[in-house]
Amino acid sequence: MSQAAEPDVDGTRERIVLTAAHIVSTEPFEALTMRRIASDANVSLSTVVRHFGTKDALLAALVALGEAEGPNRRAATDPGDITAAVRAVVEDYESDGDSLLNVLAQEHRFPAVSRLLEIGRKGHLEWVRAAFAPQLRRYRGARLRRIEGLLVVATDVYTWKILRRDRQLSRSETSAAMTQLASAVVES
Repeated sequence: MSQAAEPDVDGTRERIVLTAAHIVSTEPFEALTMRRIASDANVSLSTVVRHFGTKDALLAALVALGEAEGPNRRAATDPGDITAAVRAVVEDYESDGDSLLNVLAQEHRFPAVSRLLEIGRKGHLEWVRAAFAPQLRRYRGARLRRIEGLLVVATDVYTWKILRRDRQLSRSETSAAMTQLASAVVES
């Protein structure tokens, strides 16, 4: 194969993974079949199989995508700036919150989905630790774990859903409410 063909191979692989990610985030997990992915990605079934071999290998690529993209969206805030941190997480949820909720609704039915979400949970906790590092320095042991847990809840997608979707608050009202929650946690 010539060197010129390599970018197309990478582009095809990426298109297949992004197509699978779209299906997982918008439809029931049962819709994620190799044939469906091939059709939606506008490639042959044999191309999907050649790139990934199995559905599990494709799911592993989705996990890797989640690991690579997750932390970057919120990394731009200065540690300790509660308002900016919450604004960043709300923007993240405005973009992908409804898709994430769709995936969360399927978690207990499919172990592969559960593995994807566990990476997200770990990433969210790591983000909380980084975003609120100055506030967390004064806590130790069990109290630190409790405060971290409360900050995870204050900035969680379910909190965003309750405020934004169920209570129908605006984006800025949702940010203000989540900021108030996070501030109350670190000041307790």
